Amino acid sequence: MKQLSMADLVAVRPCYHPSRFLPADWTGTVLDILEVEGCPPLDRICISLQLYPEVAVNFARFCSSYAAHAAARAAAAARAADAAAARAADAADDADDAAVYAADDAAAATYAAYAAGRAAAAAYAADAAAATYAAAYANAAACADAEANQVLLEELKRQILEVK
Repeated sequence: MKQLSMADLVAVRPCYHPSRFLPADWTGTVLDILEVEGCPPLDRICISLQLYPEVAVNFARFCSSYAAHAAARAAAAARAADAAAARAADAADDADDAAVYAADDAAAATYAAYAAGRAAAAAYAADAAAATYAAAYANAAACADAEANQVLLEELKRQILEVK
């Protein structure tokens, strides 16, 4: 694999000078670039693709496929959150119905209060479940960026190694 210098990196005209993350006397391979800590992953990918344009098409295919799978997972998570919200709405409707029946008589009111309490508890639980799921999904989405970046970096390394 070709040894690169700071001059080689500057020659591909990156968005900013590589000395921002590398020492002025740096030498290494494109694989070393993909490992630079502190440099944003997408910047490492960009400069690596400029140095190895022959992998760009296959890497773009991989990225498209990866994005499609990630979108499918996100859509499934959104559907699950919608279902939890629908269950919460149904439980709230049950509580509403119980309140209407309570107007009939005192005995019904006692039962309705009990049913409304249970329905309200169910609505709260369903809402709490939906909120918990939404929080877990948001956390997963935040982590997914780091995870996705790592997947992309590893795939690009694999493709570059195949070129040699």
